[in-house]
Amino acid sequence: MTTTLSSTTFEAYIFKVDDYPQGYPRLAALLNSDPNFPVYRRFGTLHHRVILHRQQELTKLERRLNELDKKDANDHPHRLQSLQWDHDDGVALNQESSEREQLIDEIDERLKHYGR
Repeated sequence: MTTTLSSTTFEAYIFKVDDYPQGYPRLAALLNSDPNFPVYRRFGTLHHRVILHRQQELTKLERRLNELDKKDANDHPHRLQSLQWDHDDGVALNQESSEREQLIDEIDERLKHYGR
């Protein structure tokens, strides 16, 4: 069984570009009139600048984490063997979390920005 819609049903959804108010509403309707028509700036240079900036931030954080790991490998190797031990050592120093946990949380936030 096929269902046919009357022409009056379709007329409710068909608008001409001129039916929209002048300005952005009409411009948006014009851009929507053909899928090959819209051309937008990509802001490619700006995207790359942001990505390069985020990479630099992440590189600094990665370096700090590696330095912390090296220090703990010498002074407190158990911290690298258990997340719980690392956490407990931070709490023992009257911190909510260890320095490593805080650093990894910061890295996580920055990676979310970088991934977008």
